[in-house]
Amino acid sequence: MLLLSPGLTTLSLAIAAVSIIFTLYLWTVRYTKKEKVGGALRLIEKPIDVLSMDNGTLRELLIKTDQIVKKNELIAIIDTEPVQIGGRKLSDLQEEEAGNSRRKIEAQILRLSEKRDIALSKARSDTSKIENDMKAGERIIAEYKINGEKIKTRIKNVKELYRKRIITRTEYDSLISEYRANKERLIRERRANDALRADLPAIE
Repeated sequence: MLLLSPGLTTLSLAIAAVSIIFTLYLWTVRYTKKEKVGGALRLIEKPIDVLSMDNGTLRELLIKTDQIVKKNELIAIIDTEPVQIGGRKLSDLQEEEAGNSRRKIEAQILRLSEKRDIALSKARSDTSKIENDMKAGERIIAEYKINGEKIKTRIKNVKELYRKRIITRTEYDSLISEYRANKERLIRERRANDALRADLPAIE
């Protein structure tokens, strides 16, 4: 019996030690869970002025609250009493957040629509201006043709006057030089307008 006493004593101490360790473990787990739930409750019960928050802060708070719910730490409480933040239900806040996002998107769409309408109006105005320029160019070209015919007629008349010796060679050369210079100028201007008119369809 004396030989077994030390063994029994050691076994008793070992069982006592295990019991103490297990008791401490259970107490620690219970305390930790209690602190987590208490912290979550404090987060929800703490008065918060939601209306004064910006969207980023409110979204962050909603995410944190949603994470708490997903951890199943407050299921029993949520089942009996709706989660509230500053006296407002979490579901209402989520709906309000969704509504705010929807209104922002609608406002952006409205701004884009206004920009589109302005762009279309400007395009119509530019097209109308191009069409008016084309018509003006056609009128100018018609005037160039008329003036060109007049110059041809004048050159012909001058040649006839010189042939009949009504004007001198010096007068003939001066008039012919002037008429031909005017004719070259009209041709250059007409070509410039023709080039502009050719480019207009591409501009449209």
